[in-house]
This record gives sequence, structure tokens and C-alpha cells, in this order.
Amino acid sequence: LPPHMRSVELLKECLRQEVAFVPGDAFFPNGGVENALRLNYSNMPEERIRVGIRRLAGAIRSSSARLVG
Repeated sequence: LPPHMRSVELLKECLRQEVAFVPGDAFFPNGGVENALRLNYSNMPEERIRVGIRRLAGAIRSSSARLVG
């Protein structure tokens, strides 16, 4: 994610749009990385992945617009 975007905050918007991910900060043993996320794609049908990515992109756009304006 862009450096200014926190994945924990983005997750809130994503859940409103019925898509989820795991905030990536838990996967960095020394912490300090708030703009990373982990996506599950290993057990999802391809069409659900496409829908999820569209929703995630929409949430990122919405969150970016709020941060900028």
C-alpha cells in the first residue's frame, strides 16, 4: 500500500464493502510496517478473487480520497 495508508484502517473500509484481508504488520517480527496486507487466494474460486480485488481497489480509492481531500 502507499506509505501513508494504514492497513488496519483500510480493513474497516473493506469490511463495509464485504471483502477482507489480514493486516500485514503481524508478519513483520520487528514491527513498524503499517502499510502491508496479506491476501488469501489459495482456496478461492477465480471469480471470487476478481470480485474481491475489485472491492479492495474500491476501498483503496475511497481511503485515498479521504486522506487527500
